[in-house]
Amino acid sequence: MAAIAGLFANFSQFNEVERFLIAYQFAKAYADDAKSLMKQHNWRSYLAGKKRCLDLLAAVNSNPAWINVSVTETKGHLIAEFPVATKMSNGQRDLLVFVAQLMKAEFDLTGERGILVVDEVFDYLDECNLLVAQFYVTRFVERFKSKGAELFPIFLTHLNPDVFKHSILGLGKKDLRKIHLLDKASDSSRKVGIAAMVRVRDDAALKPFIGKHFFHYHPQNCDQVTLFKAKSLKETWAKSHDFYSYIFTEFTKYCSGAVDADYVAACVAARIAIEKHAFDQLQPPDKIRFTDEFSQGTVEKLDFVEQVGIKVPDSHRLLGMLYNDILHHKEQFDYISAIVSKMKNPAIRGMMSELPIPTVF
Repeated sequence: MAAIAGLFANFSQFNEVERFLIAYQFAKAYADDAKSLMKQHNWRSYLAGKKRCLDLLAAVNSNPAWINVSVTETKGHLIAEFPVATKMSNGQRDLLVFVAQLMKAEFDLTGERGILVVDEVFDYLDECNLLVAQFYVTRFVERFKSKGAELFPIFLTHLNPDVFKHSILGLGKKDLRKIHLLDKASDSSRKVGIAAMVRVRDDAALKPFIGKHFFHYHPQNCDQVTLFKAKSLKETWAKSHDFYSYIFTEFTKYCSGAVDADYVAACVAARIAIEKHAFDQLQPPDKIRFTDEFSQGTVEKLDFVEQVGIKVPDSHRLLGMLYNDILHHKEQFDYISAIVSKMKNPAIRGMMSELPIPTVF
């Protein structure tokens, strides 16, 4: 009777009496010829699975006019067949293969609990295909949960966690996702020091000084000892040029590969070095405009420098993904570790090492 009752849920469109009669027929057929019934069940499940594969791959195929996708049976297995790689873009191929792998996982995961590991699939997709891939992962999770099972998705990626901030997978919700960085930085400024300055940079009393004199280059040695003490900030950094001295000491350590380098400080030093290099090439009237009129953004400062006819090295702009992002606090993400991971790349360390280190400020 328990087995018969368990079949009721599969026929929710019928009333209770009808569901009982249907379940009874199944139970009687199983008792009369279980082997034949199971063959029928497996065959219909196979047909349903094959149709689902065809429908899903057709839905994902963005160019059916010249990309022929088929599902064939080979030696008892369903095989998804795509054109040769040269006939479609990498994004189309990766998405089709990913969805096919999701279908395989759906057939293979039959228990009450499962783990779905997606290894670097998202890393090489454009924004459109990235959205589509997330959508089908979501559908996969929903189908698994609809059977009363639990599924734990794990995404291995080199992408910044910010990419998934608005994810339809709910990864932007702090209580629904856990971010674990395999190369988690142990820099000394994660919660104190410069990171503390970043968190309070928009404070009404600090805002006129932190950005203009500490996080951007300015030739004036700005003294804010009293204010730093009142805001519980590090008093030895309360004079902007003393702060510069510290960050360039850490910058030198970072470039030499020292494991105890303060990566946040090195990032700030990179910005100051780039702005100081641009500032030194300007004429006196333009120098005043550079520090005072364009006081809020390095991009605007470099644009101004090029407008007056001075070439800005490409690397100085490329490094903006480090020194701009790390100086703006993001409450829900360990953005520091994500940026430090990039900074440990040998090519990026090489770009940083080429920056001119000022001897005087």
